[in-house]
Amino acid sequence: MTARGPRAAGAPGRTARVVAEPPTSPRSRSRFAWPSRISRTGAIVLVIAGVAIVEFLAVLGAPPNRPPTGARATAAGEAAVPITPAASKAVETFDALRIDSAMPKPWAVQGHGDASVIPLPTSVDRSVRLRSSAVGEPVEACRPVGGGDAQARISIDVLPGAEPDTAVPLLTLQSGGTSVYRLLLGPGLSIAPEKDVQGVVVDGAEAPSASDASTWRHLTVSADASVDTFCVSSPTGVSSGWIAIDNIAAG
Repeated sequence: MTARGPRAAGAPGRTARVVAEPPTSPRSRSRFAWPSRISRTGAIVLVIAGVAIVEFLAVLGAPPNRPPTGARATAAGEAAVPITPAASKAVETFDALRIDSAMPKPWAVQGHGDASVIPLPTSVDRSVRLRSSAVGEPVEACRPVGGGDAQARISIDVLPGAEPDTAVPLLTLQSGGTSVYRLLLGPGLSIAPEKDVQGVVVDGAEAPSASDASTWRHLTVSADASVDTFCVSSPTGVSSGWIAIDNIAAG
């Protein structure tokens, strides 16, 4: 008989198989396992959080004297005043209005003439024409301006289409229903104040070099007075006499 060596420890007639045990130390693997894929919802949450952090850092880095968004800067030491519709300027260009349409609110038109949008100076750069009646009765268009500040500034482009024989009202500033200042249109298309008023400055009232009914005039009136309404009138006493107005800023 052939001698056999000793068998490996285990069941008789079988070869022992060693199975490696997994490491038991807690340091052998990470505490947290990141998912291989991030869901779409999770990605959106991360983007929103990132935007919020950027905006927060931008606020921290803003200059300390900058007024908050939607506020009007004031003198040093005063709190910023939020801009409201009542305190903002009135701006009119009439370019978005349909030709031949009436003046929109909050304009109030009174008198016996007519007021309508016309393609002047061009079909896209439109204005409003105030035209007196056939017997020379004027039409007046008035617009309220909010704020009621102690200083008013009215800027307007006008084109006189008729020359009156005498000075007639052109632009009137009102406060509480009372006229506080008035510009007149006179012979030679001159524009001048009805009377000098302390604290009122007018730019652009100089008469043109020649009597030219095709010259636009840019007028600016600055007044140290509370103004809540301004009115523009067509030439009084001129049959079908008219004036065009455009690019108005008031406040």
